[in-house]
Amino acid sequence: MATLPPKLVSGFSRPLQQWHFGVKMHIVVDDVTGIIHSEDATPANDYDVTATERVRHS
Repeated sequence: MATLPPKLVSGFSRPLQQWHFGVKMHIVVDDVTGIIHSEDATPANDYDVTATERVRHS
């Protein structure tokens, strides 16, 4: 996987009033073969639904 841009590794949570660091990996795996179909990395503070359509249709 490619190196992640700096904006993917840190952010500020307004509800929690604290900084966090990290990414979430969204991975689609074929349930029969177990082979990875697609993947995407998003900032930890992004909602999961923002990546769902992008990963499903890639």
